[in-house]
Amino acid sequence: MNEPQPKAMKFTNTVSAASAILGLIVIIMSFFVSGIQTEYLLFSGIGVIVSSVFVYLFGLVLGLMENAAHESSRSLSTSKKRATPSL
Repeated sequence: MNEPQPKAMKFTNTVSAASAILGLIVIIMSFFVSGIQTEYLLFSGIGVIVSSVFVYLFGLVLGLMENAAHESSRSLSTSKKRATPSL
């Protein structure tokens, strides 16, 4: 992929990477706490990681839609140039 990434894809990659790291930190912290907080932190960390996956997939869909819209507008502009008869 030699083309630069769309803006939406860059943003969601950054956000999902940061939240996945935060989720891993929370999961690691859950091993060192005692009492009933262990389960809360463990499942919160898992939830943050799962939500970061959803954010990444949402950004991937946005990037694909942006790329498809750009490609279709480019193909429409070239087809309009071909469709006009020269006088």
